[in-house]
Amino acid sequence: MVINYFFNLTRYILSFLILDDYIKFHCHDYNYKKAFKYKTIFIGLNFFFEFIDNLTIFTTDLLSIIIDFIYIFIITKDNYKNKIILFIEYLIFNLLAMFLIYILHSFVTTDFTYAQQNMLYKSYKRITCTFLIYVALTIYINIKSQRYNPKERKTVMGFNLLILFLSLFISVVPLVLKLESEKAQNFLLITFTLLMLIILIMLNLHKKLLEVLHENLQTKVALEANKLKQEYSECLTDNIVHLRKLRHDMNNHLVIIKGYANQNNTDRIIRYINHLTESLKEQNVIATPSEFLSSILNQKYLICKEKQITFHFKQQFQELYCEDFDLITIVGNMLDNAIEAAERCEPGVIDLHIYQQHSYLFIKCENNYAGEIREENGRFLSTKQDPLKEHGYGIENIRHAVKRLNGTVQINYHDHTFCMTIALPNYR
Repeated sequence: MVINYFFNLTRYILSFLILDDYIKFHCHDYNYKKAFKYKTIFIGLNFFFEFIDNLTIFTTDLLSIIIDFIYIFIITKDNYKNKIILFIEYLIFNLLAMFLIYILHSFVTTDFTYAQQNMLYKSYKRITCTFLIYVALTIYINIKSQRYNPKERKTVMGFNLLILFLSLFISVVPLVLKLESEKAQNFLLITFTLLMLIILIMLNLHKKLLEVLHENLQTKVALEANKLKQEYSECLTDNIVHLRKLRHDMNNHLVIIKGYANQNNTDRIIRYINHLTESLKEQNVIATPSEFLSSILNQKYLICKEKQITFHFKQQFQELYCEDFDLITIVGNMLDNAIEAAERCEPGVIDLHIYQQHSYLFIKCENNYAGEIREENGRFLSTKQDPLKEHGYGIENIRHAVKRLNGTVQINYHDHTFCMTIALPNYR
């Protein structure tokens, strides 16, 4: 039957696209030239087996697995051990995904009996389950491959749900049509083809949307980075000017101190030196191995100074392998939350310690706070009157960024002291 051949060919193409996307996502040495060359050949081999008589479904599936195994070996440049591991991981993923989707779909649609009675529907169900795996995997890879502003999550999630809804709708079309007549079968073929093309176009738009959101985020981060670096540069310039003035006036200061010394006026000498020391502190500039981190810390230091919050900073690291976006998200949000809490205290105090331990960078921030901390299901809520502004929103952003970097976040609070410790992989 032509419709069966069409469904089987489509399933083979989708299965190969799943395999190809899985390899590209998990393998850094994907050979694009070889993949393009061999993709059509292996899909053709799979389809060729359909025309061989007396081949059971089990035999056909076994041959497909062997072809997948050969394909992985050809297009990846890794050693044999890693190729075998990649193949086993893909095989487990594909079998588990197909099993779960097939069972869940059968449970929801209650089509157990109909699938056994109608071979065309059974074939159609296999292709729709394969298509659902492809859609879910594509959405997952698109999201993982592109960063976007957390505020856009609702937009992205809505688009994801729309695509998944249409994909699920495809799977139930035969149950509405009933496939006994040739007219219903032809209508199913047309409907399936059109809906599948629409979903594939939507998946492409989904990727483009995330790319645009990623570019917007990069532009925003670049602008923020330039602003912070400019402020840091101005701060350094002011500091240099101040030191030059101090050097120029040093002789005068020494003359005054000498005069007090001749008078044996120790108290006046101490007060005068303290005054000079305070003058130097006012022009203090935080310098770290990372210019961008220095920019962030100096901006937050100036905010603390304006709000009369004591800011202590210690560092013990040589290099920082972290992108600007991650620094703004993690360190920026961490200090924003600390400043927001500490400014309600008298006096407000923030202690920030960044240090390297083995291959991990630890960022530890402690601050005092007034009142009580509201926590629900691990999420910290704002104590502000405005319910739309959640204090914990910044913490959620931190957790999301740290998780993506394979790091950990530890939070504890007691005796009106809030402590957040982040561990991030920090090596080339």
